Amino acid sequence: MLVDGSQTHRYHVYDKTYNLSYMVTIITTTHVQQKIGEIAKNIDKTSYIVTNKGEGKVVMLPYFHGCDELIAEYIEDYEMFMNRNRLDEKYKQSINSGKSDLVI
Repeated sequence: MLVDGSQTHRYHVYDKTYNLSYMVTIITTTHVQQKIGEIAKNIDKTSYIVTNKGEGKVVMLPYFHGCDELIAEYIEDYEMFMNRNRLDEKYKQSINSGKSDLVI
């Protein structure tokens, strides 16, 4: 495990929904560049949140066979979250335009 306290912070997380207990380590992008081999070796024991200038940028999780669908769902949720303002504006314009005369 990574133990350089000046560059990492560890958190023990317990998920009541799935009755899971796991470790999350917060590390800097510099630390990732320096310790990528060690991180890859330990990814099955801890997940990582990578920060850049104190702001969370990346989550590193272990990969397992069959998780592709979960990754696709996450990416879809991420895109919707990032575009929520634009989507809200688009739907507001649609609602404000009133009923359509189109009959199907």
